[in-house]
Amino acid sequence: MKKTREDQLWDYAEGRLSGPEKAELEQWLEADPRNRKQLEELSVLSHALSSMEPEVPSMRFTARVMEAWDQELAFRASPLQTRTDKRIVYGVAAFLGGALLFTLGLLFVFSGGSALFSGGSGSPVEERWLSGISSSLGSLFEGLGHYFIGLIALLLMLLVERYVHYRQYIRSVE
Repeated sequence: MKKTREDQLWDYAEGRLSGPEKAELEQWLEADPRNRKQLEELSVLSHALSSMEPEVPSMRFTARVMEAWDQELAFRASPLQTRTDKRIVYGVAAFLGGALLFTLGLLFVFSGGSALFSGGSGSPVEERWLSGISSSLGSLFEGLGHYFIGLIALLLMLLVERYVHYRQYIRSVE
């Protein structure tokens, strides 16, 4: 891998460059005074950086950082990499359960469900109106309802599977 010119200058300023790279860089430096000036600036900066004493963090800070890093590694090593909030899981489950009940109710009422209102208890206008709704919307909800129930059942299974994995993940971390 070929180094960039700036990397070569840094290596030259710190005395780590040798061989053909060093000869090539020296030719480049002699070609233009601006190149030599750039090397001098890097040399001054390199000397200033090497003369500085590194700051050592306190033991308390180091311990806190290492503890946080261990927790981060534990989360990364787990099979489930996302953290799921229980409220989200329960909210989605409640929504899907409500949608399933709503769909089952629509199927029961509109797929020949006018028997619910028969028996002479309702007025003839009401029975005619309900049977009209049942005949026009019944076929639509009957076909669509089965697909919707299947979709909701699939989503509920995925939700339960996700929740089980989440519980296993929590137990493995604790």
